[in-house]
Amino acid sequence: MEASSTTSNHIPRLLFMGLRAAVYKVRNLDRAKTWFVQSLRQELYFDEPYYVGFNVGGYKLGFDPDDTTGRPEQETVYWGMRDIEEALRQLIATGAEMSEDIRDVRSRIQLVPICEPQRNLLGTIEHPLLSAS
Repeated sequence: MEASSTTSNHIPRLLFMGLRAAVYKVRNLDRAKTWFVQSLRQELYFDEPYYVGFNVGGYKLGFDPDDTTGRPEQETVYWGMRDIEEALRQLIATGAEMSEDIRDVRSRIQLVPICEPQRNLLGTIEHPLLSAS
């Protein structure tokens, strides 16, 4: 049985696209990088002073030396979003709060952690290359 066009027009677009990355805040980026290169037995796919990253089984594992949030050595798991601004509007409308402003971390990559109503940290990321999958 085919769905009518009326029914298909009312199906909401998915907000969450799936897990994309786990990012840890670290005090010593070089120490974290060295330990994980040795432990994972692989090289970085991204190595800059503001972020280093590994591709582990198709997921991103990253380290952020930015300690401006007051949450050093804490991880944030990032969920992919097709449109981060639309996602934030919807999440805030349902009780979430932004814990930081949206950050442009690289060409067209935006991320922002939010607090859901139970105060759990939930990362959101809009990444053009990851949005296609």
